[in-house]
Amino acid sequence: MGHTLSCRTCRVIDADRESALRRAVDAFNRERTWILSLATDDADGHLRCTMEPVGEPGGNSPEGERPRWPGPYEAKCLLDALCEISGEHDVDWEVWATYAQRPVAVIRGGVCIDDPEAHAEAVRRRCAELDAAETQQQAAESEQRAAPYTERLGRLYRVVVGALAVAAVVALGLWLASASR
Repeated sequence: MGHTLSCRTCRVIDADRESALRRAVDAFNRERTWILSLATDDADGHLRCTMEPVGEPGGNSPEGERPRWPGPYEAKCLLDALCEISGEHDVDWEVWATYAQRPVAVIRGGVCIDDPEAHAEAVRRRCAELDAAETQQQAAESEQRAAPYTERLGRLYRVVVGALAVAAVVALGLWLASASR
């Protein structure tokens, strides 16, 4: 999964303001390959804004291919546009990063205010997830490398136990034979 930014309005906005905001976003999105995509969160009524490639909702193009992300410059252009539009329509936003547990920035009065500590927390969280995944992968690879040895040890164990069982039966038979004389 890649790193993405998404935004959520700080408060539920009225229908007229939402309509004006949507018109402004639609005007900005014309002729672009990556757009600002607005959706209402059914759970709490806040607007959400994501950066999506042109195509069907959720970023899926009709051909099923996702256009290549053009880079951080495009993200900055989209964020700058959201700031400008938000300032014009008096809508404040929280900016969320994929791995953040709290907003990494806010847009207030059309100005994006960064929270470096939230960014650092998101990076640390992602690094911890990657470390855990790498450790899990290394354990699985180690297990796969050990599997042939474990399999051979298992066979050896069965042979030894079988031989001991045979020896025990023979010994018991000899003991019974000697005891019955």
